[in-house]
Amino acid sequence: EELWPFANIQEQDRPLVLAWMLEAFRPETPFPVLALNGLQGSAKSSTHNRIRLLIDPNKVNLRAAPKTTEDIYISAGVNWIVSFENISRLTPQQQDALCTLATGGGFASRTLHTNAEETIIEVKRPVIINSIPVVVTAQDLTDRVINVGLKPIDYREESEINAAFEGAMPRIFGALLDLLVKTLAQLPKVKLTKPPRMADFTRLGEAMMQSQGHPSGAFEALFRANRQESVARAMESSPVAVAVRELVDAHQGQSLIVFHGTMK
Repeated sequence: EELWPFANIQEQDRPLVLAWMLEAFRPETPFPVLALNGLQGSAKSSTHNRIRLLIDPNKVNLRAAPKTTEDIYISAGVNWIVSFENISRLTPQQQDALCTLATGGGFASRTLHTNAEETIIEVKRPVIINSIPVVVTAQDLTDRVINVGLKPIDYREESEINAAFEGAMPRIFGALLDLLVKTLAQLPKVKLTKPPRMADFTRLGEAMMQSQGHPSGAFEALFRANRQESVARAMESSPVAVAVRELVDAHQGQSLIVFHGTMK
């Protein structure tokens, strides 16, 4: 609970973010991608920074948006958490690379200054990104993403908040580890009837919420709702998808055929 005054996460999304943080401590399972998005003034970067500080602190916690897919793999090769901020768009190739990082894979390229040698980077990493627009649009990545919308806040002095967070961080980190222990103890008792994609993460989230006294199925319902919201947001980023939805809504089920005409 002491984390949330320093991380601008809405109450309904907190279990998803907490489960993502706990999952980052398990190297053997696939990782969902945590995507923070919101308008200017919603503390995306500071929230992002503090989440990473609790798991994988680095001299540069927030990295600029990658220019190429190679940049993504190089960052993954030398960091545990792959972290990019202020992303305005992701190419299909970059979204494919983030999918590969989530479930495990690699990148191979010719070693510099050689003709016959190859450099291979094989990785599976937790990924956290932040952006103003929704940048995850590829279907494969949408199935692996947790989309968290941040609301604008009233700003306080950064130096004051950072000093308070530094004082609270050891307690928050200890509480995270305590929650991880309770979650792992509960994990063998959790059974998913129809597991969604990212089933390992869903099972961990279920164990986490059950260890906190929530009923069975609470986390799975929350995760499925977030995935549906991610699909809706991805559609809203496509003018074609928005136009098709408006066409269908205006039709109001008057007949089986909504539109008849050419593709153009």
